[in-house]
Amino acid sequence: MTSTPPTDPDGSAVFHVMSSPRDEVTPADMYNATQGVRNMSGQNVIAQLGAKIDAQTADTRAQIAAQNTKIDVQNAEIRSLRTELRTLRWMFAGMLTLLGILTAGFVTIAVRAFDEPAPPAAIAVQTASAEDTSGAPSQAVPPIAPPSEESTGSPTE
Repeated sequence: MTSTPPTDPDGSAVFHVMSSPRDEVTPADMYNATQGVRNMSGQNVIAQLGAKIDAQTADTRAQIAAQNTKIDVQNAEIRSLRTELRTLRWMFAGMLTLLGILTAGFVTIAVRAFDEPAPPAAIAVQTASAEDTSGAPSQAVPPIAPPSEESTGSPTE
């Protein structure tokens, strides 16, 4: 046997058993070789599982990133719709206010039109030429005076 420590103790134990003549291999050498094979197999399984876990972790992170992107897009859309809804509410409130103002104005005008009597219209006197087209002499029409309070029968006080 060599006096320098092996760089791969598990592989060295297996190599020693396989390369030595049969009568020189001791039970301790066989045990060390068996343990070396177990250790190397375990390390191989651990490396493969680690690689699979790393791949699954990367895939999960990519899926989470994609979902987060979708969620961010949906949140932005929700914020936009909320802003649009607020705008529509303000527009609706403004239209209702304007409709109220127009209705109040219309009612005011209607009430004034029906409550206050219209002032009498002045009738102009027409004078025509001495002879009308019909041949009859024209007469001047006297102006009509507005009705007095006495003739309307309305109370004076």
